[in-house]
Amino acid sequence: MSYILFTVIDGGITAPQGFSAASVNCGIKAEAPDLVLIYSDRLASAAATITTNSLRAAPTFVTQEHTADGRAQAVVANSWVANAATGAQGMTNAWEMGRLAAQALGVAEEDVVVCSTGHIGEQLPMDNIAAGIAQAGPQLSRDNPELVARGIMTTDTYPKMVSVEFEVGGTTVKMGAIAKGAGMICPNMATMLCFITTDLAIDPKVLQFSLREAVRRSFNCISVDGCMSTNDTVAILANGAAGNTPLTSVQVEGYDTGSDTVIIVNRFDWDEIDRLYDRPEQIEDSNIDTIARAEQRGDAYLRQAEIESVSGMITIPVNCGQQLFDVIDITDARAGLDAAKKRVLGLVLVYNPYRGEYRQRLWLGAV
Repeated sequence: MSYILFTVIDGGITAPQGFSAASVNCGIKAEAPDLVLIYSDRLASAAATITTNSLRAAPTFVTQEHTADGRAQAVVANSWVANAATGAQGMTNAWEMGRLAAQALGVAEEDVVVCSTGHIGEQLPMDNIAAGIAQAGPQLSRDNPELVARGIMTTDTYPKMVSVEFEVGGTTVKMGAIAKGAGMICPNMATMLCFITTDLAIDPKVLQFSLREAVRRSFNCISVDGCMSTNDTVAILANGAAGNTPLTSVQVEGYDTGSDTVIIVNRFDWDEIDRLYDRPEQIEDSNIDTIARAEQRGDAYLRQAEIESVSGMITIPVNCGQQLFDVIDITDARAGLDAAKKRVLGLVLVYNPYRGEYRQRLWLGAV
């Protein structure tokens, strides 16, 4: 027996009911679109997963706070400047970016997801950002989803977008998404932004749980160069415009290798959601082998980092911003590493001709 889970449709990020978007050039790039607004005509359930890099970009903190209550209504994003490693001014700019978008769209400031992607260590040109948001607001439409996908591209060679429809309790529901990302790809989302819209009615807690599990089984299974970025964000808005009966529970079906039985976990007690979230990692579904291999690959990177740190040397991407005599923390709970502070006593830039990339080696000593 075969099941049709969804049908691919046209419409991209604006395919679901109640969503519109705009993409403009505000002068950060020479000509291509570099600023995007995505808007829901009603307050939506919202969820986000954020990079676990210890060097996080300013907008990730804004997005984390604005989605903490499970609600949002808009997304503002720029490309080509990441607003990462930009200090207090960068944080001020990220908050201001959200405020400007809220003002242009007539929504609450705390209901705006804020994202940036691009060069690390550069301040946002806020005059350009402000002008771009003001320009994009009146251009909201459902007509050119590919232009919106292009507005978040950096080194991508083509826009990444998809839209589908599926049935929920006899109601047709639509979902659209755009994404960007080409380099700095390592387990845990890669150097990417992904924005998802849907007219599904769903409880915010169920949405957050479902997004975390979906990201774990998809974006977190990618590894190309072993580098994790500073701005990685997957955000979803679900505005309920489809009119389905709201989804209020999560069902996980799997195979328990310990007892050799099928497991169905239903209707989590949300007061215990943090404890129960570990459950899906203890069960097995049809894709578990792929997920397990991906997680093992991620752990291999961590074990390599542990070995190198014990020997007094670590290898990191060149854009992590470490300088001579910096004090850095080496820790990762997934590999069971104890927190250890080390001082950078030497740096060397190494070129790998086989991979065509530069890496930075740090020689470490006691603090």
